[in-house]
Amino acid sequence: MHADEYLKDIKEDKKNTQRQLTLLLNLEKSHSLDFQEIREKIMPADYCSENPDSDRKKLKRDIEILRSAGLNIRYNSAQAKYTLVNLPDHKIRFTTDELRQLSLSIGNADTSDPATLTSLARKIFAYDMKYFPEIRPAGIKTEEKKVNRILGSIIEAVKNRTPLRIKYARNLPDSSEKREIDPYKIVKKSSEDFYLIAWDRAKREYRRFMIPKITETVSLPDDFLGAAKLTEEAESLHPLNLSIHDAEEIELAVARPQMWKMENFLSGHPYRKNGDIFSFRSANTEALFSFMARNPDMVTKCPVPLGKKFAEYIKEITAAYE
Repeated sequence: MHADEYLKDIKEDKKNTQRQLTLLLNLEKSHSLDFQEIREKIMPADYCSENPDSDRKKLKRDIEILRSAGLNIRYNSAQAKYTLVNLPDHKIRFTTDELRQLSLSIGNADTSDPATLTSLARKIFAYDMKYFPEIRPAGIKTEEKKVNRILGSIIEAVKNRTPLRIKYARNLPDSSEKREIDPYKIVKKSSEDFYLIAWDRAKREYRRFMIPKITETVSLPDDFLGAAKLTEEAESLHPLNLSIHDAEEIELAVARPQMWKMENFLSGHPYRKNGDIFSFRSANTEALFSFMARNPDMVTKCPVPLGKKFAEYIKEITAAYE
């Protein structure tokens, strides 16, 4: 089951717990209640199905859960009423600080059995739902800790000019590759996208690495070897400059009435223009192909290899919609 589905189940468990506690408090207050009183007068928002039998089954399930927690709830068939008997007078009372600490401990537990933790939390926080913890399944917190550790090591490396060996998932997690880099700076493209600009020792040039795709970092004992000056191309976060493949030189002839479209597209990315010819480098030709597909009459001439790649791109897109 996906982590989001686990979280959805846990939120549903919390909603059920709140309904069951409300039922318990009303039974304690009124001593005896029948189904119609509970459904129509006391808790209409909780038992609101169009089918009364569905609400009756829900009430029975809630009663059974309360009984499993040690509460003595009896059903009088003659009066068709539920009665709470011998509610314990002696309860364990926690201080506010104790409840907070328990909530943190349960909420931070890395477990493959969140249902057990939820059951435990019901019993501990039965009389103070304010501190009921949000319980998450195993692996979520472990992954968060790993991501935070990796980000912290990158920040330290940039600050201290420490070379790194990284594992980088360029396209897919199972296609990771190791790189030795000299981290230069972290840049932010949008509210969520962060990139590391670093000198790639194998490529012998500055490259951009999406930080979420860096899955491992190891500090190197070598000296910092980064080039003295960061180039305009290296700092560019234009889609054409994302490191999807090795950068290649591209030259396109563009219809003069539509040259403004190409200029707008290349804004922020280094390029040269000579008449109707645009020349630039790109490490992500799919970004260019997407633009060309939206403007089919714009490019009047392009290199044969690039034209073949574009034709394959269009073929794949067409097949996806068939």
